Amino acid sequence: MNLKKLLFLFITATFILAACSPPSTANKSEGEGTKDSTEEKTEDGKTQITWLQHWVNEQGPDKIYEVKAAFEEKHPDIELVIEDIPFAQEHDKILSLDLSGNPPDVITTSGAWLIEFAEAGIIDPIDDYLTTMSEEQQQQLEGPMLQEYNGHVYGVPITNGTMAMFYNKALLEGAGVEVPTTWEEVVNASIKLTDPDENRYALTGNLAVEPPTAISYEVIPFILQAGGKMLEDGKAVFNSPEGVKGLEFLNELMNEHEVMTPGAFNAGEKEKRANFSAGNVAFMFEGPWGVNIQKNLNPDLDFGVAPLPKGVQSGTIALGSVLSITSKSDKKEAAWKFLEFMSSAEGQLLWDQATGFFPYNSKTMEDPYFSEDSYLSVFVDSYKNFDRVEVIDHYLPNADDLRKQFTIEVQNYLSGKKSAQEALDDAAAYWNEALEK
Repeated sequence: MNLKKLLFLFITATFILAACSPPSTANKSEGEGTKDSTEEKTEDGKTQITWLQHWVNEQGPDKIYEVKAAFEEKHPDIELVIEDIPFAQEHDKILSLDLSGNPPDVITTSGAWLIEFAEAGIIDPIDDYLTTMSEEQQQQLEGPMLQEYNGHVYGVPITNGTMAMFYNKALLEGAGVEVPTTWEEVVNASIKLTDPDENRYALTGNLAVEPPTAISYEVIPFILQAGGKMLEDGKAVFNSPEGVKGLEFLNELMNEHEVMTPGAFNAGEKEKRANFSAGNVAFMFEGPWGVNIQKNLNPDLDFGVAPLPKGVQSGTIALGSVLSITSKSDKKEAAWKFLEFMSSAEGQLLWDQATGFFPYNSKTMEDPYFSEDSYLSVFVDSYKNFDRVEVIDHYLPNADDLRKQFTIEVQNYLSGKKSAQEALDDAAAYWNEALEK
């Protein structure tokens, strides 16, 4: 499947579009860089802008500082102050900073927050700024994460990524198991790899409601692999027979074969990654951002990355974040220069080399850095060639709430309170009520 065909799949979702202070990685004196300050410049005459994000702790400050240094070298009249906060706290922190009237100039807007922040007036449209970009750069950014909402664009993509399967090489070798490529092979391998007496499991389960990201890794890919879809013609359609089949496969792994780590309903991304890095879990479903996270968590862990296993078709979800300019920033011109830099082919390649992320800029994606990397090449292949790759977050009103309700219904099924059909029907009804509004 070529990229044009892939983007065609994404565009089917666009009908929906109508419908604790963080520690800083730069030193600031009290009051410096705040929105109520009358001082527009630093002591050396630079305009100071702040960027709130969650990657310093995950990726390491040295790597993020490489990006900071490159931007400041290109724009010596601007000083970039990077503020870091755990992802689980970032959404609420942005809300509280906006309410206080003292938000950062640039924020990392997860796809699940984009419509919410746009409707709340937390982030500004960037349409006029986009027209100042070169035509070449505008073309490089075309795609599913730069679609309009209510006639406006609210951010430039900075992260992009499909899901893949991380695997512990030592555990597979010790059990005489090959990397599975199909659902059937996943079941057979998982049974061989699981030994509760040794605290060893095939899969790390993470199905917590908060933060509501678990379904991207653990549920939605199975629905797509079963031949289902999440969205079609502006409606939730995951309660199809194929969707039920995908959910039943998850139940088979969790409850029938018991190959997942205990406590899945209370485990989020942090717990999932800790389980895998401890070395007693064979498989983990994760995005490209997880490569460096695992290297930092356990540099001695020998792991590989493979495509997600195939059901009746290959399928995965794509996630991403955009950089947005806050509405209450008084340094929007300087903030835009940072967005322009980070969305350029040069900026994206530097960012991805520093963090191990997957690019959104189409020119950056063609760089040998990705095709020659044993980890990242898997994500490139999945993005370009899987039968079904679906983006949902950028098209959902109040996406966090919809994800939470979906997760609650998945838990209802897996705990025996509802059938798979009942759980998916109830989740779809909740989604469609929101989408109709």
